[in-house]
Amino acid sequence: MPDLMIKLSDKAARAAAKGRGRLPDDLARILDDFEARLGAPTGAVGEARQYFRVDNVMPEKLEALRSALENLSDVEAAYIKPDDAAP
Repeated sequence: MPDLMIKLSDKAARAAAKGRGRLPDDLARILDDFEARLGAPTGAVGEARQYFRVDNVMPEKLEALRSALENLSDVEAAYIKPDDAAP
């Protein structure tokens, strides 16, 4: 299944790493509307710590959620990562 990935602003990424209750209100609201949650990067350093996987999203809602997220000021990028393909 494809993954929805987002890159958060540095400030929002630091808040998200501390827990969902610290997310910017507009981001938390959209995630709640879609019953989604962020999968925090583990062991990431530098810019890589700003990338999060959006979990618990129904496949038919991926594009709608991506579109909603990409318009937020704290989201620098939102994209759907395709499935890995076998060689």
